[in-house]
Amino acid sequence: MKRKFLIIVAVVLTLSLISSVAFANEDIEKNQDQLLGFDEEKPSFSAYAGVAYDMLELSEVYDNDGVAFYTGGRKWLNDDIAVGLEGEAILASSDFNHSDFPTEGVKIFNISGLFTYEVLEGIYAIGGVGPYFASFDDGDGTFSDNTIGLKVGAEANFALTEDINLVGRIAYREAEIDDFEANDTMGTIDISGSQIGIGATMGF
Repeated sequence: MKRKFLIIVAVVLTLSLISSVAFANEDIEKNQDQLLGFDEEKPSFSAYAGVAYDMLELSEVYDNDGVAFYTGGRKWLNDDIAVGLEGEAILASSDFNHSDFPTEGVKIFNISGLFTYEVLEGIYAIGGVGPYFASFDDGDGTFSDNTIGLKVGAEANFALTEDINLVGRIAYREAEIDDFEANDTMGTIDISGSQIGIGATMGF
């Protein structure tokens, strides 16, 4: 719950900061075009990739943080709305003991359908749904399972050139594996978590 609260606070603070920078100039529209989003009109398609610090919620006691790599593409339906696909890989170490199941490492792979809405110039709200495949290493072997999860977040796009943006991202996913079985033990494992990332996007 604490991380959910923190990610919401981070979203609000980030949007507030970016909005303040964009509107600081007397010529608001000109300043917005220079700082945020694509310089010219929205491209019909954009591709992106990035890396993020991932905070898994596997345990409230132990450190389950890791790194995430993501990439995807968006088809812009109009100036404000895009749909697309995103792939993601999360790698984390973990020392927690869940239902007598000692875990030394966690790998999570996901592919989601992604919806994007441009709230302000260069500020995107994102949401997605898709399967999550999780693999847990206990030191002697691996145990795998999958579930369906949700992803929500926000992105701030800073124009580097007419076609390339630097992107800051914060996101939260909700995903739990029910009836996970390992070492003859059944349990529920929470693979939800929040992310802070940076990447780049290119318009075509």
